[in-house]
Amino acid sequence: MIILDFDGVLFNDARFRKDCAAVFARFGVSRRLYGRTYAQMKERYGGHRHNRHVAILRGSMPSLDISGLNRAMNALFAQSHRYLYRDALPFLSRWKKKGHALAIASNGDRFQKRKIAHSGVAPFMRKIVVGEGTKSPFIRRIAAYAGAKAKIFFIDDKSVVLEEVKKSMPRVQIIQVRRRKAQEYSTHAFAVAPTLAAADRFIR
Repeated sequence: MIILDFDGVLFNDARFRKDCAAVFARFGVSRRLYGRTYAQMKERYGGHRHNRHVAILRGSMPSLDISGLNRAMNALFAQSHRYLYRDALPFLSRWKKKGHALAIASNGDRFQKRKIAHSGVAPFMRKIVVGEGTKSPFIRRIAAYAGAKAKIFFIDDKSVVLEEVKKSMPRVQIIQVRRRKAQEYSTHAFAVAPTLAAADRFIR
């Protein structure tokens, strides 16, 4: 079984975030304020949480049109297929044809679920788990579908996530997809690849 993170592995979250900032700008949120409040949200919650971000913004912008902003963001989420990395669908298609079960383990809220649903990856997946907290409980839930003897690969871009999963579940084979050089290098992954396509050769 191959379990994948979504943002940064299948989905170009950096490009998506730029377009999110443009949507927020239409509602009077400067790029500077967007960047500052986005960083606060990530520090508190560990990833993109649209509702949490809006709640933080309201502290600086009490008159923010939340309903309008949410409608505009839903329209952007509906275009999430445009942000998949080029190697994402070929990778998923190739391994599904080979008979491997595929799954997603992602942090996030209902907006993250919507983003994944509109991305086009759902038909390839045996299981999609989105929630709060560390990844290992997600991996454990998904791995239960594969059976105790199944070989489990987990692919993520963040070294801190890979470290947590490896410590909690030593039997899981972890691979880091490090698309950006600024991304911290994982010393716990048995393989590090610059792209998802390059990770192919490490899956046996």
